[in-house]
Amino acid sequence: MQATILGQGGQVIRRYDLGSVEEGVQSFQWDGKNDQGDVVASNRYTVQLEATDAEGEVIESTALNYAIVNSVTPNDVNGGVRLDLGAIYGQISLNDVKQIL
Repeated sequence: MQATILGQGGQVIRRYDLGSVEEGVQSFQWDGKNDQGDVVASNRYTVQLEATDAEGEVIESTALNYAIVNSVTPNDVNGGVRLDLGAIYGQISLNDVKQIL
């Protein structure tokens, strides 16, 4: 599996070869550095994944993010709850949560 960290505008900040990984949710942690080993500025970055099977065919993969829940809002008009994940992620629906640690 390959992971690429992208800055605003889509510029490549860092590339990782994660090797072979098991099917399912896997953790990956970026150290905040670019390919040259320099710490990059605090900003919003995205992760792009490319997973392939044993034959080299590209398979679907989705990058998930960890976040701390700052607050939980009361039920909205549809009876759902919203989680406040701060300035970077904003508010999300409880239905958008994939895993709780």
